[in-house]
Amino acid sequence: MVYTAEFLGCPIIIADGMEGRDVVSIPAGYKHFETVQVGSIFDRAQAFVIFSHFKGHEVSLFGGAIKNISMGFASRAQKKQRMPC
Repeated sequence: MVYTAEFLGCPIIIADGMEGRDVVSIPAGYKHFETVQVGSIFDRAQAFVIFSHFKGHEVSLFGGAIKNISMGFASRAQKKQRMPC
């Protein structure tokens, strides 16, 4: 299934822009990440519609809505960051 604006009846907005650079930092309050970068739409939208699908995963056996939301909101740069050892 292809989710287009015509099919959904509403505009489709890429959270961090077409180039992945439209981001904001928000407080996270974690030991290794005091702030995290998310798509700038995060602080402008009134609501989100999340399309989740069932997917097998080698380690956890299932990847679903929580993973889709956390990885979907994170900026490209944030996804590449690693926790210090």
